[in-house]
Amino acid sequence: FECEVAVVGTHDYEAGLTHRLAIDTSLLDPDDLPPATPIRTSPADAPLTSAELIEDLRANADSDAVHSLLRAKGLRSGMRVPLIVRDNVIGVVALWATDANRYDGDDVAMLGTLTRPLAIALERASALSSLAESELKFRSLVAQAEEMILLFDSTTLRIVDANAYT
Repeated sequence: FECEVAVVGTHDYEAGLTHRLAIDTSLLDPDDLPPATPIRTSPADAPLTSAELIEDLRANADSDAVHSLLRAKGLRSGMRVPLIVRDNVIGVVALWATDANRYDGDDVAMLGTLTRPLAIALERASALSSLAESELKFRSLVAQAEEMILLFDSTTLRIVDANAYT
């Protein structure tokens, strides 16, 4: 896409923030951009659910700190595509370039196609992380319990594991 800045962010709806997951840039120091920003919304105060094409950032009335920084660094055009899994917006991919009108509808459609597998991979990674955290809590609870806890194999009926109290 010949962009100078590419950012992937994931949404944290409880905190109302988009956390920067990855950034690739030849123009900015990645530390110039905050690690988290308020979730950008559509005019209806809902997360962005369809792609957004920004032909010229200088003409954009949106004047948050990030857009101001991007304008100051000479970025002019961009596109934002939501990461959607099962009708849930889990994040966003944003690409920015120094030329005005660098991107068009075909670019947005292509980026949208490329983001689908990324969204699924991010959702899967999040689920695996949650599962690992849940398993760790369960094991800690069992290990500290002051009761006998035995884990049986349902096929062989053999004891597979027992806590320290046992």
